[in-house]
Amino acid sequence: MIDRSLHFIISSFIHLCKIHAGNGNPSCLDARARACSEYSTELNAARIKLLQAQDDVVTGVKESAGDALLRVTKDANAYKRVLKGLIVQVGCVALLACQLINLLSTI
Repeated sequence: MIDRSLHFIISSFIHLCKIHAGNGNPSCLDARARACSEYSTELNAARIKLLQAQDDVVTGVKESAGDALLRVTKDANAYKRVLKGLIVQVGCVALLACQLINLLSTI
């Protein structure tokens, strides 16, 4: 979608330049370069906003998990359950990783 938008912008400027200024006119080339530069700047700004939003979400999840862990550590029984669950999850991930390695080695 973004590539189509960029292509449309560039082709529109090329078309306008051909109509109004003729082929190879330096001012036409400058206009195209400015349009591409402006589009690139806007696209980068949008990417930065997206990355910032993603970072905000990750930071929020990390803070929530930290708060929840602090609450759980105050209760010894709950802490044991959480710790046991984490150990089981790590074991499952390790087992899956080993199975994947074995599978890939047969290919």
